[in-house]
Amino acid sequence: MNVQKGGDCWRESVCYELWCEECGARVCSYKGESGRNGYTRGGEHLNNLETRDEEKSVLWLHSLHHHQGRVDVVYRMRTTGSYADPLDLERVNITKGPILMNRRNEMGGVRVDRQRYMRWGGN
Repeated sequence: MNVQKGGDCWRESVCYELWCEECGARVCSYKGESGRNGYTRGGEHLNNLETRDEEKSVLWLHSLHHHQGRVDVVYRMRTTGSYADPLDLERVNITKGPILMNRRNEMGGVRVDRQRYMRWGGN
């Protein structure tokens, strides 16, 4: 992941944007917020990408669905600002753009986890 000028990576409580070079930020992007600094959060995204875990990595999901699972996809990140309450700003900006990498449950919706059913009597 390359860092593009656009904000202070060491400031805490940041909003940030991720995108792949091939699609471009105007076509497909991930908009996030973190209480940590941008450098640390970017490292977490990179670690999740390397594990190729579909549950944790939006970058890996993007690579699977839009680039046939290629591992050579180049992603970029920039911080877009630092805010006292970034969640409000993220929800406004998250709806812009034709394709978003964000999952629906990240926008404050109710998340329904998979249910596990067990029979009475131990079967």
